[in-house]
Parts: sequence; C-alpha cells; structure tokens
Amino acid sequence: ARWAGEVVAEATNIETFQVYRLLWAQAAEGFQFMQGVGTLEALRARIRLLGRKVGGRNCVWADGFAMETIATHFRLCLLVVDERMPSSQRFLRIMPKKVEPTSPSAPAAHAAARANIVALEETA
Repeated sequence: ARWAGEVVAEATNIETFQVYRLLWAQAAEGFQFMQGVGTLEALRARIRLLGRKVGGRNCVWADGFAMETIATHFRLCLLVVDERMPSSQRFLRIMPKKVEPTSPSAPAAHAAARANIVALEETA
C-alpha cells in the first residue's frame, strides 16, 4: 500500500511547483519548506520526507492541494478542523474529485475504492 506522502509527491506537477515557489517568494505562511527547493524533483523529494524521521519543521505539511489529492486517491471525505478560523468557519469538508475513466489516476482510484469496500466487508 502506498502512503499519502508518496501519492502527493507523484501528483505534484510543474504548475504546483510554480505556485509553491511564488507563494514562498511572497513569504506566504506555511511555505518556508520551499527554501532551497529549486526543481520539481527536489519538491517531490521534500514531500516524501516523514516528519517523525526529520522533524516537523523539515517536512511538508498538508495544504489544500495535498488534502484534495489524498481524498481523491483514497476516495475519502476529509473533515478538517482549522482552529485558527472563527467558530462559524472552523470546519472544512474536502470531497474526492470525480475521476474520469480515461484519466491516468482512474485505475488507482477504482482500486482504492474496491480496497475500502473489501476492508469494510472484512470488519463487518
């Protein structure tokens, strides 16, 4: 089974890399991890780092792109509590995107959905 960091790293493309670089250049909160990251492959390598091995300040935390990628790949609905927001805006739901049968990620999404169904059946 693939872990979430690997899924996000593989889904990261040049457009995502460019957006992250722009956000880092503008000193956006949460993008300090881009310091010293000059290529798409370097970003993918940084995303693959595990916080428990390198420390929380040296790894990439989940952002909107990462959470949506994980939700879509594993066919999950993610419920996020953002404690920085006012109570009326604190809760966020991230739904998986619909995957078209012709897209490259369609087989992975269908396999993940089948695996989730099997896991549910085994626990019932």
